[in-house]
Amino acid sequence: MNIEVTEAQERHFYANGEILFEDVLTAAEKELLLNQKEGIDLWRKNERLKKLALSKTIGSIAGALTQKRPIRLLIDYLGTKPVDLPTHPYQGALIAFSFDLTTLSEKFHLSQVTPVNPTYIIVYGEDTCRYRETEEPFPLPKRLGLGYGDRLPLKDFPYLIK
Repeated sequence: MNIEVTEAQERHFYANGEILFEDVLTAAEKELLLNQKEGIDLWRKNERLKKLALSKTIGSIAGALTQKRPIRLLIDYLGTKPVDLPTHPYQGALIAFSFDLTTLSEKFHLSQVTPVNPTYIIVYGEDTCRYRETEEPFPLPKRLGLGYGDRLPLKDFPYLIK
């Protein structure tokens, strides 16, 4: 599915830090998410979630809203934990997509995602993303042997759009 982003939507996104879209996800993708348990890096454990996280629809909207290319998949979460892109452990996080499992709303976020309900969140970043340790480090960078300032390897953080 191809969703066009208008100039008015871009202006709204930058003025408000987020924008609501409808029908970004298919009915099957929504059903998949509604049956998931809370967790982090779910796309690495489930091929259907990987396909969703690398969706061309999400990619075309993210690319239009940020005016950046390439964009890489960094991480996904399911839960109620807030996400702050400017201070994210992956330096260079650009945009997040969220799906609220209670209200079924679909949004793109410029800087912060503050879920009230269980929410599926995907964080995307620029090509030159680097890891920066925080008080609550993610397990994957440690397993990959990444330290502060290391560039994220492409094989582990693939392109959403080139």
